[in-house]
Amino acid sequence: MEGRVCGVCFWDFRQPLDRYITTIRPITRHLILTACFLLRSIGYIQYTHDHGLFESDLIASIADWLLCCDVDTDGLLEEGPYCSWDDSLKKTGASIYNNALAYAALRATGRMLGHAAYDSAAQRLQDASTRLFADGYYRSWTAMDVFDVAGNLLAVYTGLADADRSGQVCNTLDHVRNRHGDTLPKNAYPAYPRSVVYPLLRAVGLSDYHNAGPYWSWLYALEALVRPEHAPTIYTELAVWCHRGVHELFDRPAIPTNRLTYRSERDFTWCAGLIRAGL
Repeated sequence: MEGRVCGVCFWDFRQPLDRYITTIRPITRHLILTACFLLRSIGYIQYTHDHGLFESDLIASIADWLLCCDVDTDGLLEEGPYCSWDDSLKKTGASIYNNALAYAALRATGRMLGHAAYDSAAQRLQDASTRLFADGYYRSWTAMDVFDVAGNLLAVYTGLADADRSGQVCNTLDHVRNRHGDTLPKNAYPAYPRSVVYPLLRAVGLSDYHNAGPYWSWLYALEALVRPEHAPTIYTELAVWCHRGVHELFDRPAIPTNRLTYRSERDFTWCAGLIRAGL
């Protein structure tokens, strides 16, 4: 069968893309991998000027795949369950994290290809994202009123949040972190209901893995990029937490998470790369 690879997705291009999107199982609608693939591909082309690796129609096709994920045509892109970075959570509908990534990918596509349609789609997504915003932050996803730290920081970093909302997000982060006595931010305030956590993780005592449990080091590194005025303080604090190694998760400074059923990953490139990007 002839087909085309699109990020992590594959379809028979003899069928309309919109039909493909609406007929596949929602669990395969993995926005984060496809948006990141698109961003990295465009970044590679811009950095190396190697236009032979990815044809412009392939870049456009990947962006079109993203746009077809707006299943209910409300401007926000819908994902399948367990399809965000915190993939132990059964998110449904439109999440702020994945829509911030998609916004950045559509903007990058519009700049590279010079197609106003992708800029218009990004603007529509940005306008629609205001429906997720209330009380100083973006809800984690459509029906979940939780302050998702990663999603909100990414909304600020990508420009999805305007200057006013960016300021409100940063103020909310400071407020909830201080209220809980946290230096590094947890990934969510408050914790998500246990009902949205993958059952197997609940069974082995890891219901807090993506759920306001251990501290994710990469979130603090992302905050340094979002708030450069605080970067010196953040990097000094990260040096304390990571002086025995850049770990994925910490229970407290310099003490990585180490449980019977889970041990924190060492040499965590997600955090190390973000630190390197800010230095």
